[in-house]
Amino acid sequence: MSVEPATPSSELLFEALPQAAGVYDRETRRVLAVNDALAKTFGYAPAELVGLAVGDVFAAEELLALSQHLDAGIAGDRASCWTMRHRDGQTLRVEIRARDIVYAGRPATLVVALDISELTDLERALRESEDLYRTVVSTISDGVWVTARCSSTTARRRCSATRSRSCSAALRPTSCTRSTRPPHAPARPTGGAA
Repeated sequence: MSVEPATPSSELLFEALPQAAGVYDRETRRVLAVNDALAKTFGYAPAELVGLAVGDVFAAEELLALSQHLDAGIAGDRASCWTMRHRDGQTLRVEIRARDIVYAGRPATLVVALDISELTDLERALRESEDLYRTVVSTISDGVWVTARCSSTTARRRCSATRSRSCSAALRPTSCTRSTRPPHAPARPTGGAA
C-alpha cells in the first residue's frame, strides 16, 4: 500500500467531511488535526483537540489495548470498536477506521470515527427483551399466541379453561398469528372445551 502525502485540496476535503475525522502523528501519538464533525462528536472545539495525546479521549479501561493497537501499527479498512470519552465525561462506543498517510511531511494516521452508542444501546435492549420473552414463554404452562400488528409483536397468554368462551374465540389464530406451546406443557386435546 502506498502512502500519499496530503495536499492542500485533500486537507480541504478532510475539513469538509460530514464524518468525524482526525489525524494523529504516528510517532508522537498526538492529534495533528480534526474536522468539525469529530470535535462535535466529543464535545470540543477543534483547536482544543489538536495537540492532545490520542489516549486522552479514550476511556481509561481502553488505554492498555489502545497502546497495543498503536504499537502493532494496525491501520487499514478494518473497523475496530472502542469506548471513548466525551468532554462531559460520558462514554461513547465508537467504530474507528484508520489509514496511514503523510500529513504535513510527517508519518500520520487518518482516522474516521462513527459514534455507535445508540446502536449499541438498542442492541443491548433487544437482547434483554428477547431474554425476557424466552423466560416468560419457557415458564408458562399454557400455550402462547403471538400476534404481529403494526410492525410490533405482542404475546398474550392463552385463556385458561376457567375463562369464558368469548375470550378463547378472540384469541383464535388468524393469518398473522401463530400458536406456541412450551415444550414442558401437556398437549391440549382437540375438539372439546377450550
